[in-house]
Amino acid sequence: MAVSRAIARGRLNKSITRDDKGRPWVTDVALADLEWAQNTDYTKAPTYVKEREAARAEALSAPALTVAEPDDATPEVEELEPATISDATARLKSAQADLAELKFKEAAKELVPASVVESRMSNVFAQCRTRLLALPSRARQTLPHLTASDLIALEAIVREALESLAENK
Repeated sequence: MAVSRAIARGRLNKSITRDDKGRPWVTDVALADLEWAQNTDYTKAPTYVKEREAARAEALSAPALTVAEPDDATPEVEELEPATISDATARLKSAQADLAELKFKEAAKELVPASVVESRMSNVFAQCRTRLLALPSRARQTLPHLTASDLIALEAIVREALESLAENK
């Protein structure tokens, strides 16, 4: 049944010929196996099937170990292409799911743009700095018995604290 469906859906083409009555016939079993592996989408398959196929693909694609001769040229980096259509489909579906999750979190107000956070934090820090620098003059109004040297010392302590915080960023 599965082979008949694969033939009907066009997953098996090169390995199939038709007899006198138009019935499909597998002429090259090895080619049929190769077509089957390349044209099967395992993203909807049960987990054990995915694991089995991943192990099989890994065993088939394991490169032979060779010792490379060192050379002065930098090796070119080739872009990796998916081994099968199902790999490409799985990567596409994963990327779409990640994008949908980000959009959902943004709509649910769990994520906000970094520029908005940076702007708001900058405003909060500016307000904190302004209020801390105003502390000595507020102390003069509240505590009139403080001397000018007390206020200067208090201002120096506040400025020192602000500079220390600015250095740690």
